[in-house]
Amino acid sequence: MKTTGVSGERKEEDRLSDLSDEVLQHILEFLPTRQAIQTCVISKRWKNLWKGFTTLTFRSFNEIDKYNIYVSQVLSNRDHSISLHKMHLTVFNSTASKVFINAINYASLHDLHKLTLVIDSEVKQIPNSFGSLLLNCKCLTFLDIFDHFSSSSLTLPASFPLPFLKTLHLANVAFTAKGDNNYAEPFSECTSLITLVLKHSIHSHSTQTLCISNHNVSVLRMEKIIFQHTFIPKIVLSVPKLTSITLANIFFHMFYELSCICDLPLLNEVKIDIWIHVDSSINIHYIRVFSN
Repeated sequence: MKTTGVSGERKEEDRLSDLSDEVLQHILEFLPTRQAIQTCVISKRWKNLWKGFTTLTFRSFNEIDKYNIYVSQVLSNRDHSISLHKMHLTVFNSTASKVFINAINYASLHDLHKLTLVIDSEVKQIPNSFGSLLLNCKCLTFLDIFDHFSSSSLTLPASFPLPFLKTLHLANVAFTAKGDNNYAEPFSECTSLITLVLKHSIHSHSTQTLCISNHNVSVLRMEKIIFQHTFIPKIVLSVPKLTSITLANIFFHMFYELSCICDLPLLNEVKIDIWIHVDSSINIHYIRVFSN
């Protein structure tokens, strides 16, 4: 900003530099991490500001071959004494397994609260240790995993013992069955879970029945649930505190059996969103499921 001094001369006034480091860091965290880090060349004052960021966003950029180096350098040079609040990590086919594992491990060691994981469609293999590493992030309150229909579907652990997790978004993932009964019940140990969103395929040949069992979930959305199996998968609900449920398949039939094994005394909103012709018996079935 330009101001006029006593002598009538105009001079520059740098109000931005008068702000505290905490305020500047908060402002910079609204930018993609790569752009925010580039502000370190402004002056000595700005050189190390980015190291105190509590939000890190790793997205693609033109030089994809340098992505591994970029992620590793940011994590290794960040101020390790500061907790990490939020991280967005994109995984590409060229992303080395070591970098991917190190990023999740770093998150678990720095009390990460919110994690968004986007897996590119060309990814061929996800490290087998991913599931166990994810469960080490005990401070997570928000988790969003989106697999862009990669050739290697992301298989999740049999359960999510994440005590503080409140919001869970899962897209194009497969669940691990318990034992040999083709039955998965992954959400019962999420004792703080309130919002659950499931999109795209959620079954595998080894998991023919998915039980959504949780005593605290109040909002449930199942969107575009599609299957390419010879069996008809089943979804069983046991969510006594449910207040809102959405079933949405815009382009595909809902090829799954839905049932509820508990009363739903708090349910006040049911949204069924289908843009294709569906036999009336299916709609009647859904109404009966939620009539109690």
